[in-house]
Amino acid sequence: MSKVAQVAGVLWRYLQIKASYREVHAEVKSLLPDDLEYHIRQGCPAFDGIVVNASAIQPIIADEWDPDLLNAIIYERGTVPELNADELEQARKFVLYGGGASPSPLTGQSVDPVQD
Repeated sequence: MSKVAQVAGVLWRYLQIKASYREVHAEVKSLLPDDLEYHIRQGCPAFDGIVVNASAIQPIIADEWDPDLLNAIIYERGTVPELNADELEQARKFVLYGGGASPSPLTGQSVDPVQD
């Protein structure tokens, strides 16, 4: 799997978590990992305020609308009120490593991740 495909997977999973707790533009929320990969390859660095850099160690480098969520999930700094410690850890693993399934706040059930 290419580095850009991996970045697209991380971005897609972050968007799934973010959309569960925050507003995300419908067009961005509907993008699948392959769509995100295409746009990243075409030079699009931002998706609804979320900035990516495919060559960075942590490819999501900014979330202009929600830096607290970015810091809590990507950089493991701080918390967000919507997630308890276990949910935050589960969200981190889901976003960063694709492990498990993301928690769905509306149903309490897991959302199956798309394989990247």
